[in-house]
Amino acid sequence: MTEARPAQASGPHAEEVTTAERCRRIWGDLLHVPEIGDEDDFFVLGGHSMLATRAMTRLRKELGGFELPAGIIFEHPVFHEFVTGVETALGRTAGDASRDTGRDSGPVSLQQEELLRLEAALGPSPANNVVVLLEVHARRDTEVLRRALHGLLDRHPALRTAFRPVGEGFEQAVVPPPPEPGVELVVHDVPGAQEAATRRIRALLREAHLRPFDLTAGSLLRAQLFRRPDGPDLLACHLHHTAFDGASGRVLAGELAGALDGREDPAPPYGDPVTGTSGAGPTYVDYAVRQREALDGLLARGRGHWLRTVGDLAADMLELPPAGDRPSRHVRAAARVEGDVLRRVREWARSGGATDFVVLAGAVAAALGRLTHRSCLGIGTLLDNRDHFGLDRTVGAFANSTLLAVPVPDRTTPGEVAAEVRQRLTEARRWADVPLGVLIEEPCGRFGVHPSELVDAVFWFDGPPAEEEDRAAVRIADLREVDARLVDLPFGPRLGIGLSVGRADDVHVSVEYAAPEAGPTAQEVVDRIVTMLRFFADAPDGTIPASEGHPAAVL
Repeated sequence: MTEARPAQASGPHAEEVTTAERCRRIWGDLLHVPEIGDEDDFFVLGGHSMLATRAMTRLRKELGGFELPAGIIFEHPVFHEFVTGVETALGRTAGDASRDTGRDSGPVSLQQEELLRLEAALGPSPANNVVVLLEVHARRDTEVLRRALHGLLDRHPALRTAFRPVGEGFEQAVVPPPPEPGVELVVHDVPGAQEAATRRIRALLREAHLRPFDLTAGSLLRAQLFRRPDGPDLLACHLHHTAFDGASGRVLAGELAGALDGREDPAPPYGDPVTGTSGAGPTYVDYAVRQREALDGLLARGRGHWLRTVGDLAADMLELPPAGDRPSRHVRAAARVEGDVLRRVREWARSGGATDFVVLAGAVAAALGRLTHRSCLGIGTLLDNRDHFGLDRTVGAFANSTLLAVPVPDRTTPGEVAAEVRQRLTEARRWADVPLGVLIEEPCGRFGVHPSELVDAVFWFDGPPAEEEDRAAVRIADLREVDARLVDLPFGPRLGIGLSVGRADDVHVSVEYAAPEAGPTAQEVVDRIVTMLRFFADAPDGTIPASEGHPAAVL
């Protein structure tokens, strides 16, 4: 049996329980498995990345705030190994509990610095503007919505942070929330047939999206409300990327839903909503300070991994013909794959501990490999990087890009490709706290390549909505609903591939592609991905067909 040291339970009269007992209970609760054995694998039991994050969040809270890295559960998914990993991490981090917290000014994070340097180079622009589209079910009074939005400013100082250049870098400072109503909320009535209303919403969204934020003012949230005669109202929240990432959208939607349902406001993640400071918990500025303190050590430990990653991709690039000119405008294409395909994939994937993300990313890499006659594909993706205690339900710019060098040789199977993606993703999570450009700067210089040359495609994945999200008064909507590519920028990924899983396990495949003159079309990329997904479902141990008879394409 797994043994572990006692860990003090919450509450003044609580009995001590072992770390293993805590872990066993948390796994059982989240996976709905009554008995967790020492040899049980979290992912084989039905776990996925979102459940893994929730498990680590609960464990951190029960252990009193120790900063356990989220990667533990991915590196050690077998229960007894997981407990050992937690115990080891507790020993390393015990001295961190007394570190200062509550800063409301200081250096920016590495993520923010990248964004601010782009902003400084471009001048005022929408390059770092973000839109979150929300469905508001049951019509709400405008002033109620305005107060709910103002509550977000109270609870999340990242949304009222001001930036200024200092020397060769930048600093940030939280400003007090403005008096109510505070948040700009513009209401639009959009009557008429659905097609006409969609065009109107799209035009108004684009107009608002193109307005740059004043980053010195400390106001990084504004909103539009679209009143529709048919269907729920749409609330568009416009934010700046320095204060917001993808995972922040679920935090925002959940808190707005709670406010509109009349539930008590959650405790401010930073403590005092007026100043944004508190000695009781960490702030985003605390995160930025610790990130910079740990940077040199992370770079040193990750050097070998990133040299191998860049080296593998650089070697494969040697045989590539020139891509030719590319248009600045992306072309979009999409398809839907019925839910039975993903369910058949899961039947074999979970026995090997592979999540939906792992298998779908593998299918994308295999499809692109056969399309290009390449044996190693560079797949860029995002890591949510929200494994810092006290910040997991906080709006902020935590996410970082990473790069997976996925091998897809001539004779390989779906199972083997999924295993390779899982291994590389697990390794990449070790360095989730550092932006990709910082990690690969030195390896790229050694191999004489530009970082952008290594990324064949950027892959986004969105899992099915949780049951509680389905029932919420405010739900994240898809910008595809209003067919909104809001602005075409002459930089960013040349090929973006998004796979989202619906409530019935159907998979929506979408591609945005600035194809070179001699390259495939966006629809051809979509068709290859759909074909590969079906092959993954039908033949997990079969050799992935070669692209014989088809010329190599350049992405």
